[in-house]
Amino acid sequence: MSPLDLHIHTSHSHDGDVDPAVIVRHAARTGITHLAITDHNRVGGVGPALDASIGLDIEVIPGIEIDCSHDGVNVHLLGYFIDHQDDRYARLWEDARIRKTNLNSQRMEAMQKLGFAIDPDLLLATAKDGVVSNVALAESVLSHQANRDNPALAPYRPGGEKSANPLIGFCWDYTVQGAPAYIDDGNPTLAEALELVNATGGVPVLAHPGSSLAGKEYLVSSIIAAGVRGVEAFCGYHNAEMARFWIGEVERLGAFITCGSDFHGSAKPAITLGGHGGDGFEERGLAGVREAVPASAR
Repeated sequence: MSPLDLHIHTSHSHDGDVDPAVIVRHAARTGITHLAITDHNRVGGVGPALDASIGLDIEVIPGIEIDCSHDGVNVHLLGYFIDHQDDRYARLWEDARIRKTNLNSQRMEAMQKLGFAIDPDLLLATAKDGVVSNVALAESVLSHQANRDNPALAPYRPGGEKSANPLIGFCWDYTVQGAPAYIDDGNPTLAEALELVNATGGVPVLAHPGSSLAGKEYLVSSIIAAGVRGVEAFCGYHNAEMARFWIGEVERLGAFITCGSDFHGSAKPAITLGGHGGDGFEERGLAGVREAVPASAR
């Protein structure tokens, strides 16, 4: 386990379920000294995490992960050391919440059209902030008795090749861009996300390129040219070969490397705090982020 983790989701993410204070206290007990709270499109977990860190030997870095698009491809932009109290982040989340809530019916219908039974009433009744997330859909499909013997779900069942992280595995196969049940969220552009992070004193970093840019790795050049300062070469689901590839690309383009697990809790049970495999690169990554903080924000 690494003493640094710059990509952590709390219960404030639509697909996270661990309270931010619980995460901070557990991280401190296990030897993590630096962590970043990076919930999807919202910053509500940062304040509680900062409060929980008082008196502990741990630094909590205010952050966010913004779902956005670049050249027609969905990517995730991490923002570090942002002013999380800026009102623009509240508006970002409200806009995202409304867009996603309006797509609830389409998401559920897409699952049913693929032949999967779900419980729409239960999904809507238990939707976090009114949003039926992809993870909630995956859980509904995998837990429904009518789908128990569906052979398409065998890879996500115990012993299956994707059983380590079954919910996320199902999402990647069925609900992400290019998958059969994908629904376009109408996310902001990378340029818009960059403008917000920069305007609030933050440092923009590209998250998990091994998944978001799979097959389109060439886009990293234009992403960095657009103003992204760093790239998450080490992640909870980047293997060693993938990490080596991204280290080479990032260094060639003059950006810096970061390390983050992408911890979510039960949605990704095989990913633990500090579990990104970047041992030896943490100090370089943190130094890169710190050096990129605008002088006006220090």
